Amino acid sequence: MEIINKEADVGNNYSGQERRKFKRVKINLVVVYHPDRPLDVVVMQGSKEERATMLDISQGGMSILAKTNIPISTNVWIKFTLMSSDKDHADFYGNMEVKGQVRYGIAEPGGRYRLGISFLGLNEKDSINISSFVESLEKGKKS
Repeated sequence: MEIINKEADVGNNYSGQERRKFKRVKINLVVVYHPDRPLDVVVMQGSKEERATMLDISQGGMSILAKTNIPISTNVWIKFTLMSSDKDHADFYGNMEVKGQVRYGIAEPGGRYRLGISFLGLNEKDSINISSFVESLEKGKKS
């Protein structure tokens, strides 16, 4: 595994929980992102949006698997929907459009890049929704 750029020492055996301020859960969701422009501007101007897979999330940030490497410290706008379900019901936590900053990038097999992104200026509603989502997945793992 070739490290393209990094700010934090994430190592090849990624866990990172001991350094984290917030509890993080592993997930596999599609996100849409683009560097340093608000999403509504991109949509209105017809600019291309990139798709990626969210690998994990916490109140502090997320990691994604992307087709493009983005340099450290680049601001990105990310759009995603959080919901969880089990055999009895589904919970919707909201559509979110958040600003983040790339903290590290690691080359992965298949020409993709694992990008660590910290959230910037996350509003209270989104913070609560992400926290509730993480808690619900943690409870589900213990059941």
